[in-house]
Amino acid sequence: LQRGLDPLQFAYQANIGVEDAIIYLLHRAYSHLDKSDSSVRIMFFDFTSAFNTIQPELLGDKLRTMQVESPLVTWVTDYLTGRP
Repeated sequence: LQRGLDPLQFAYQANIGVEDAIIYLLHRAYSHLDKSDSSVRIMFFDFTSAFNTIQPELLGDKLRTMQVESPLVTWVTDYLTGRP
């Protein structure tokens, strides 16, 4: 792990990639689901080149329709608003 990188940084490092991220995510999800009456919601974002095509308010409306919690919707729309 390079100094200064987040331990959950799975991209742009030698011998670490998307497969490692998926394995980590599945491990965390399955571990949580081992508990009774638990559930897991997972959302994937591909940020590679979509910023110039996303309409943040439209995405926010769709996320609210999917019953995503308001603080997360606000974070996503704020993050995407005004990007080049």
